[in-house]
Amino acid sequence: MVATYLYQMVPFCIYHNNNVTGKIHFHKQLELFWIMEGNVEICTPEGSFVAKEGDIGAIFPNTKHSFHKKGESDIFFALVSPSFVPEYQMVLKEYYPSVPIISEQDVHPDIRFCFNSLRDKVFGKDERLLKSYVSLILGLMLRQMEMNPRPERRSLLLPNQVITYVTEHYQEDISQQSVAHALGIHVSQVSRTFNATLDMGFSRYVNLLRTEKAQQLLSNPELSMIDVLYQSGFNSQRTFNRVFKEIVGISPKDYKLMLTT
Repeated sequence: MVATYLYQMVPFCIYHNNNVTGKIHFHKQLELFWIMEGNVEICTPEGSFVAKEGDIGAIFPNTKHSFHKKGESDIFFALVSPSFVPEYQMVLKEYYPSVPIISEQDVHPDIRFCFNSLRDKVFGKDERLLKSYVSLILGLMLRQMEMNPRPERRSLLLPNQVITYVTEHYQEDISQQSVAHALGIHVSQVSRTFNATLDMGFSRYVNLLRTEKAQQLLSNPELSMIDVLYQSGFNSQRTFNRVFKEIVGISPKDYKLMLTT
C-alpha cells in the first residue's frame, strides 16, 4: 500500500479520532497519542505494535505509519512541529524509538497530567504553557524509550519541500519540470523524492490528490462535473474519468449518483 504525505500548516493541533482508517501516511510533525478507549494496532517500519487503553506513544517526524482500530476505539492526538519544541529538534531529526508505545502502567503521572491538560485545553491562549506541557511529555517519554539513530542522517528538508510544494499546487497545471524549476533543483531530484519517499511516481501521487479532491467536490450538488474536474486539477473529461475510475473503482458520474441515493 502506498504512503500519503499529510501536509499540516499549523505548528500544533490536537484532535480525537474514533474512526482511524488504516492508511499509511507520514508527516513532518511529531505525533503524540493517547489511547482513550479500545485497542489499536500501530504499524511502523520497525514492526507492528498493539496499544491498549491507557497506553501512550509517539511517532517521530517523517516516519511512515498507520493506525488500525480493533473494535471500538478512541485516540487523542497531538501533532507538534519540531520547531515548536526547539530543544528536541535534533533528537526528532536524527533518532527514532524502537518501540513507539509506553504501557499504561509505565506512564509517568506527569505525562498523564499533561495529556489531560492538553485534552481539556487548560492552557487557554497561553502558548508558553502549551509548550511546557508538550516539552514535559516529550522529555519524560524520551527517558523511557529506547532510541536508535536513523540509518541516514541526511537532511529531510528537500523531500519535504518537494512533497509540500506538490501538495499545495496539485490543482494547477503541474509537472516534474515545473516543480524542479520552482524549487531550483534538477528534475531527477523530484523523481527520486517520490520513488524513494512514497514508493510511487510523481504522476501517481498527483492523481491521488486530484481524485481525493474530486471526491470531496462531488458531494456538492451545486457543482457541475466540469467544475469538479477543473477545480481538482484535471484538464480533460477523458483523463478525469479514466483516472477517477482507476483509483476509486467507479466513474465520477456513478460516484456522484451513489452520494445522492
